[in-house]
Amino acid sequence: MPSTRSWFLQIPGIDKGIHFSFYFALISAVRLAAPYRQSYRPSRRWMLLIFAAAYGGVIEWLQGSYFGQRCEIWDEAANVAGAAAALWLIPQSWFDRTAQWFGRK
Repeated sequence: MPSTRSWFLQIPGIDKGIHFSFYFALISAVRLAAPYRQSYRPSRRWMLLIFAAAYGGVIEWLQGSYFGQRCEIWDEAANVAGAAAALWLIPQSWFDRTAQWFGRK
């Protein structure tokens, strides 16, 4: 019987890329929604990273415990990597300009 999964999801490693991208977008949106300059402080960045790691860990645990899917540590690693990339690779000035476009500054 042929697989019911989409051909896209059968690409090796695509799952980790999806995890990375989702957490990158999630934390970027949180930074954009944060008050001006609040997301720049190092303590806030660490708080967001811990939140992303905890949220991803709970989701992975629930997936393995209650929904019959596998709980994978590499999915969690991709989650944390995506969050860290959004926190430390995108400069605050980009978020400041974007906030200006939306009239938040």
